[in-house]
Amino acid sequence: RLAPSVLGAICVTAIVAMGIARERVFDVGNAGLRATGLPNTELFRMIYSSFLRPDALFVGCLLAIALHVTRRLDRLTSWFRVIGPAGLAVAVGTLVLVPRQGSWSFGALQPPWALTIFNLATGVVICWLVLVPTSPFARVLSVRPLIWIGRRSYGIYVVHMFVIHAFTAIVFRHRLSTVQTVRPIVVPLLSVGIAGASYRWIESPFLRVKERFAAR
Repeated sequence: RLAPSVLGAICVTAIVAMGIARERVFDVGNAGLRATGLPNTELFRMIYSSFLRPDALFVGCLLAIALHVTRRLDRLTSWFRVIGPAGLAVAVGTLVLVPRQGSWSFGALQPPWALTIFNLATGVVICWLVLVPTSPFARVLSVRPLIWIGRRSYGIYVVHMFVIHAFTAIVFRHRLSTVQTVRPIVVPLLSVGIAGASYRWIESPFLRVKERFAAR
């Protein structure tokens, strides 16, 4: 009976600790910028460090624990009918209104704790979709093209950085500066195409194997 409480406390502690750590890293980077005039390289630690970004995973774990232990799912559902749209508004508002350094990444939200707010708000939205699958927003996300992308979204996430770096290297190596202008179109198309091929010929066969083992 204590396990959910302990696990929940660990998740909350991790979320808070990572928010504080990002704030500290950002402050150190800004201090270095003021002292040396060099760019804030600490920003890239905020974006790519495995130790500064998993709080989104802990938000998901916290919501899973809450859904598992609740005894009044009907009451929780009624709450999320109200706070779900509010979470969506906060998530969108954070991305639109909060200034960013390097707008190509959510990790560059300033101040750094804005990323914590975004993660929490996104968690609320996900819980809303799970509990109220008939909401207008859930119906929008249930159209076939978005379902297709959703099933391949992890693959897109995995390959897109490789596509970006490969495309950039080819452009600079062959001095194809004019090609750089089509990068916003080429990179997403290649990422989706590669992820789609991976899903069909690599991921799906393994998923079928998993289903056979689960059936046993």
